Amino acid sequence: MALQFSGAAPGLPGIGEGAMAPDDLDLMLAALRQALTRPRGALAAPAEAEQIAEAAERAVGQSICEAGIGLSQALDVYAGLLSQQGVATDHPGYLAYIGAAPTPAAALMDGLLSASGMIGSGWLGGAGLIWAENQALRWLSDLAGLPAAASGCFVSGGTAGNFSALVAARQRYRDRVGMRPGLLLVADGAHSSIIVSARLLDLHVVVVASDETGRLTATALARTLAELEADGRLQQVVAVVAVAGSTNAGLIDDLAGVGQLARRHGIWFHVDAAYGGAFLCVPSVRATFAGIELADSLIIDPHKGLFVPYDCCALLYADPGPVTAAFTQDASYLEQINQSQQCNPMHYAFHLSRRARGVPLWFSLAVYGSGAYRHTLEQILDLSARLRTRIACHPRLTLIPACGLSVILFRREGWQARDYDDWAQRCLRDGIALVVPSSWQGETVMRLCIMNTRLDEQRCEALLADL
Repeated sequence: MALQFSGAAPGLPGIGEGAMAPDDLDLMLAALRQALTRPRGALAAPAEAEQIAEAAERAVGQSICEAGIGLSQALDVYAGLLSQQGVATDHPGYLAYIGAAPTPAAALMDGLLSASGMIGSGWLGGAGLIWAENQALRWLSDLAGLPAAASGCFVSGGTAGNFSALVAARQRYRDRVGMRPGLLLVADGAHSSIIVSARLLDLHVVVVASDETGRLTATALARTLAELEADGRLQQVVAVVAVAGSTNAGLIDDLAGVGQLARRHGIWFHVDAAYGGAFLCVPSVRATFAGIELADSLIIDPHKGLFVPYDCCALLYADPGPVTAAFTQDASYLEQINQSQQCNPMHYAFHLSRRARGVPLWFSLAVYGSGAYRHTLEQILDLSARLRTRIACHPRLTLIPACGLSVILFRREGWQARDYDDWAQRCLRDGIALVVPSSWQGETVMRLCIMNTRLDEQRCEALLADL
């Protein structure tokens, strides 16, 4: 059966007379085509808010007004001004934080998804979209080695994923021991969202000592568990959180050892693989993730290493059945959905209304194939390794060997914190790269993160020349 599209869309009173005029639609599609095909320009720091306001005022006057300014002028303001103010995360010189470089197919599907008119909260409102999301979740679950029954949903980002996973963990804890205050075990390298989530959930954070490289190990966890048992608090442990690819250094905790200890003590094991999880499909580093299959919950951010637009985080549960008790919202208008046996993503995280944000990942995988993903991530690791080698051979630089995956940390001989800041600002001012200093074991260092295969030798040369 061929796909059918209606010739007109209903308009709200005063907003259009049906479908968008053909010329206006062509204008929007041309702008989208240009955005997808135009090479990224030079890097530049964004202007101040006052400067942006003045430029918009000069272009169109008051942009939000009684009569509106029309599509052409509004599009000019967006394309010619607003979308140019900021550093695109898919720019070859974006080496700060963790970049995102969406595939054209994923970016286009993101727009088509918005035009679908469907909501991804429950099967009734978006069955086809949820089916597609579930295919992508299954692919990720299989990469991690989770059980065949594993499932979950897509949420807005790692913070939402970590928070929802810990809500589920606390629900299981309360079902077992009641309302006693709970403990959350984390290492120093845990993402800041874990600490915020603990605060929101009224969980007391117990920091487990990291090893000399900054990793959480089974040895340190066993020591902490023994101390808690001696204090009579072992039964208060809600969950232990491990990291599979820390944001700051790309480190992977001792997942196997920590996971086995958690299972032995009946403690929920959550793995934050928001950044690192994408590399599960790369054979050369897959062994470093051994033990991730023991996770009770796991997050992976496709908007980081799986080439889809912001915002997208996959939240996976090894046993999703009991999780719904933590999130099901009781309301008379929701009774039909709550009683259905279909897959309803609203029951797996703290959201209700939700965009089916996992569809662009499914679409991109379907278009390009998982082999293309594997090949691209292998290229990223190869780029990272070559740049590491260049830094290690540099006469004034010291590579910090503990960093991993596509994160690179290094120090510059004789520099203080201000020097790193000055260099970062100079790199941006000269249009070379967006880089940011970080810290390692209390010392200011420089951090680079490669998530884009368009980083070239010329840019690397320019980056290192001033050091």
